[in-house]
Amino acid sequence: MRGIDANTGKSLDGLAHLHQSVRDILTTPLGSRVLRREYGSRVFELIDAPTNRSLRMDLIAATVDALARWEPRLHVENVDVSLPAPGVMILAVTGIHLPDGEAITIEGIELPAPAVIEVLDFEAMFDESLTALQALDPTFDALLPSDPAFKILEVCTYLRLLDRQRVNDAARGVMLAYAVGSDLDHLAAIFGIARQVLDPGKPHEGIPPRYEGDEDFRRRIQLGPEGFSVAGPEGAYIFHALSADARVLDASATSSSPGVVVVSVLSREANGAASQGLLDAVEAKLSAADVRPLTDHVLVRSAEIVNYAINATLYTFAGPDSQVVLGEARTRLDRYIAESHRLGRDVTRSGLFAALHAEGVQRVEIASPLADVVVDRTQATHCSTFRHPGGALASLQSVYRTDWQGRLKLSDTPRRNLQRLSATFNVPRWTGYYVKPANLSAGSFAPDGSPNAFSFPASDAIGGPGQRFTGLVDEDGSAFPDGAVRTISVWLRATEPCVIGFGMRTTGPGRTQLQVGTEWRRYSYTYTATADDPPRGMSIVLDRLAAGNSGLKPDSRIHVWGTQAEAGPVATSYIHAVAQPMTRIDYSMAGNVVTLNYLPPPGAIIDGDALVSVPAAAHLLPPNSTRSEQALARAAVTRPLPVDITALWDADRCPAALLPWLAWALSVDEWKAYWPDKVKRARVRAAIAIQRRKGTWGSVRDVVAAFGGSILIREWWEMQPQGAPHTFEAVMTIANQGGETATAKFVDDVIGEITRTKPVRSHFTFTQGMQASAEIGALAGARGTTFRRIQLIGE
Repeated sequence: MRGIDANTGKSLDGLAHLHQSVRDILTTPLGSRVLRREYGSRVFELIDAPTNRSLRMDLIAATVDALARWEPRLHVENVDVSLPAPGVMILAVTGIHLPDGEAITIEGIELPAPAVIEVLDFEAMFDESLTALQALDPTFDALLPSDPAFKILEVCTYLRLLDRQRVNDAARGVMLAYAVGSDLDHLAAIFGIARQVLDPGKPHEGIPPRYEGDEDFRRRIQLGPEGFSVAGPEGAYIFHALSADARVLDASATSSSPGVVVVSVLSREANGAASQGLLDAVEAKLSAADVRPLTDHVLVRSAEIVNYAINATLYTFAGPDSQVVLGEARTRLDRYIAESHRLGRDVTRSGLFAALHAEGVQRVEIASPLADVVVDRTQATHCSTFRHPGGALASLQSVYRTDWQGRLKLSDTPRRNLQRLSATFNVPRWTGYYVKPANLSAGSFAPDGSPNAFSFPASDAIGGPGQRFTGLVDEDGSAFPDGAVRTISVWLRATEPCVIGFGMRTTGPGRTQLQVGTEWRRYSYTYTATADDPPRGMSIVLDRLAAGNSGLKPDSRIHVWGTQAEAGPVATSYIHAVAQPMTRIDYSMAGNVVTLNYLPPPGAIIDGDALVSVPAAAHLLPPNSTRSEQALARAAVTRPLPVDITALWDADRCPAALLPWLAWALSVDEWKAYWPDKVKRARVRAAIAIQRRKGTWGSVRDVVAAFGGSILIREWWEMQPQGAPHTFEAVMTIANQGGETATAKFVDDVIGEITRTKPVRSHFTFTQGMQASAEIGALAGARGTTFRRIQLIGE
């Protein structure tokens, strides 16, 4: 069993071809293989949802189902899902290779990031608004669906849903991976590329022109930056060949000998063989004075067509009309055949099984082809015939369909039941912003009407200076070293303006007089810890000072949102009595300023490592509106957009989860998930500049440097003796200290990057070197001696 890796062009022997098949079934490299969602697998739907960790079983079930349908050579025994880091999900498949009974494990199958901007869920959005309303006004704690407030929230949520869908569509419209129609045309204009006309039609007779499809157009746009280089890299030749004539379906660039570039052309016409007229048009384009590099000998040839025939037998379940099932299977098969009709694209039996396994098909038997149809980069497959014996088509009358044990039928599961897997895929690398409710029930605190807001009567503080209220303690249980600088913050308001004392326990630092108004305001107090601070932390002192409180009445109340302790270089902790589960607040970030998407409930503590800006509620209600009306308006207000559309093409502002899509759109050849965020953004920022000088000596050097190595390049005239023209030697050195281990995969990655970066005409030999460093110690000794020189002269 032999095959060719479509990405590297390397030969695959034995079980390696099965490994590639399984990876192709479960994943698709961004911008290359087409994701065939129609095959029945729910793997990608689970990823796109996105899911949470509790749905691992569903993902495992979907994987087992997909491999059972698509890869009959593998009997799956176990599938393991691991989440090694935020943004990464890894599958490992263990099973038996049925032809020879050999156990096989395929590890490190990394699933792609979700293909969504924001998941829209009406019920989740409604619950969010309802929770916010009840936090703002507890009188709405028992709303019924018949209540007017309930209906208002439903209408506002639906309008928000429509608005968010519009934002989703707009965001996709400016992303190359998702844009369609006129949106794609506008993106192409950035690179100076226009959609090709396949058939001019007859507009005067009502027959409109037929244009290039979105997928083919998208590929040319993605290759557009490759065409900026005039040094002859592979991508530039492919881009110019695809743009030469609308009849070109696919193209590849190889080199048969140094200085010679062979461009293979696959036509849209007939079986794909290019006519002489088409070859002449492509050659004229590639030989233009502003396209062909000096000394390149360009040969344009038609792709070699490899014909194959499909002979399959389909068995269907019992049903009213099996022809409907067969029609769907044929439609799926035609789609697979069309997708495989490309240069270097194999036709695999696993792909044929998957295409023919439409809903209602119980079993598929394929008599032809007997093996995978394997082609190289100058060849393309063409299906000459397809037939299935009518007499062998059976409708089984007694078939019982069972599900894999423990599997959730995803087709019967509403999409809204799939929870967000934010910790796995699309949460940014920085720490999120959370709200931790504080239950400040100690002492004489009592709720004032809000579930997490507390207050105490002013009468509790009456009694003169020095009487304190203690109820907020640091519960982390740690003692702070002498000299630790700490800041205590509290949000306060009062029913009437007053002055209160704010400080630490009476044995601690002195208190500060705070002017407390009727609006919420944050107050902070900084102090230096002393050696006698108790191990259970510090207490806050809130007391009433006699001076300046003439307007304070016995029934007045002082309201508290919560307190926060901020440490200097020693520690950070919270000051509260009872910690409840943390709940996430959605936010947007610009620079080091975070804007929360809604006001946190009273009593909330905000945790974050950036400046926090809490937006004020905006509504058009009159000043005399009731508190309930204002709460309803604040709960129903539209939240800030989750994605700044203007940032999607900005390397510095693009959200981290969407950065790979921007890199792909700018033709970044290499992308490593483990790179730091600043390195990824730097690669995207320099993408166009790199494409402009692709094929030069410096571009080859830089791409090797990205792997942590250094390279020595000797061109043909520098060799001793001189080598053949258009050849060079590449000697890459890996440092033995702090360098990456030069595994076979590592070396293959380097060779692949050099191949994509160098001019197509140039051939090279690759030598792996090793740079080692060591210290040499010199030891010398001296001893005093006496000697006499004797000269013997014979006479």
